[in-house]
Amino acid sequence: LLRSALYRFVRYRVVPPRPAAASSDSELRRLTDLVSGDTVAEYFARLDDLGRAEGFRVMVAVFPRIVRNFAPYRFRDQHQYVRNLSGTHGFVHLDLLPEFTRCRDASPEPVGADNYHPSPYGHRCGAEAMARVILEKLRPPRMR
Repeated sequence: LLRSALYRFVRYRVVPPRPAAASSDSELRRLTDLVSGDTVAEYFARLDDLGRAEGFRVMVAVFPRIVRNFAPYRFRDQHQYVRNLSGTHGFVHLDLLPEFTRCRDASPEPVGADNYHPSPYGHRCGAEAMARVILEKLRPPRMR
């Protein structure tokens, strides 16, 4: 479970161990640092290796943080970082920021349930965009 960023976040940040439960201060510090460390590049490389070994292509879909206005979006550098990593590994990359902008402009229905999670409408918006990419770029051609 220590390889799961979500588990590490919950275990060492949300519900941190009591000092007596930790084997040592340095061990607790090491485990806490795992939560804050960037493991994206490491795990993209592992996913690339797995895809090559097992014969599947990888698609990375980047969901935007849900903000009031996507025009001055301050997380573009993080989206670019993931785009660059996707390109390095030959992954099909889909940045959903333009799709969420389009969906927000197309309907008064909110695209977000909160800052991090899409609403049902936002999920539909993302799913439709992903389906288009899968059908266009990832689906094997039909045999006649």
